[in-house]
Amino acid sequence: MQKKYTLTISASFDELENIQDLTEKIIKEHNIGEDLGNGFSLVLSEACSNAIKHGSNFDESMSVHIAVEITAELLKISVRDEGPGFNPADVPDPLAPENLLKPSGRGVYLMKEYADNVSYNEQGNEIRIEFQRPEK
Repeated sequence: MQKKYTLTISASFDELENIQDLTEKIIKEHNIGEDLGNGFSLVLSEACSNAIKHGSNFDESMSVHIAVEITAELLKISVRDEGPGFNPADVPDPLAPENLLKPSGRGVYLMKEYADNVSYNEQGNEIRIEFQRPEK
């Protein structure tokens, strides 16, 4: 069993509703449990929000490309923006004392905490995320 979903949106927070619709469809179609479903929903939303805000700078002429692949063992996400990219190593540690009270800066950390694997392409404009699916 393998199924792939793709969606391209403009770089606008107004599009996040479409991400939520896709997430709900996948969770329902593949009978994904509550824990994995919540993590999947949070991580996909955060990855898309980062692509819109940081990658595309809210430039609605730019697109964000989302791909989700489901297999019996894995749930894989790819989110790519059309921006210049970034170096993930440059993201400040949100748990450092000087960053604890900052109102943002936790998205990359949360994605790493919820997902089983997080990686970026060389340019830094695509994130690839994997979740292991529990055995039935």
